[in-house]
Amino acid sequence: PTDRRFLKIQELRGDLVLDALHRPDRAIDIWKSMLEVDRDSPLAHQRLIYVYAMTLRRAEMIAQIREAIRLRAEPPEAY
Repeated sequence: PTDRRFLKIQELRGDLVLDALHRPDRAIDIWKSMLEVDRDSPLAHQRLIYVYAMTLRRAEMIAQIREAIRLRAEPPEAY
């Protein structure tokens, strides 16, 4: 996590795991690990909101949107 490329690699891993392997739960774990390193990462918030919406996890989606707004890292789809 201290490598300067960590966030970019995690971003690519998450996308690969979701799109190619169809493992949304694993992708969620990857994007959450991004937020542990950089809690203001708009991309991680965006991806989590998207996956929660697509997997019909309404409560988690709303919580993620609120957290992104609180951190001022919300993507446009938060609205």
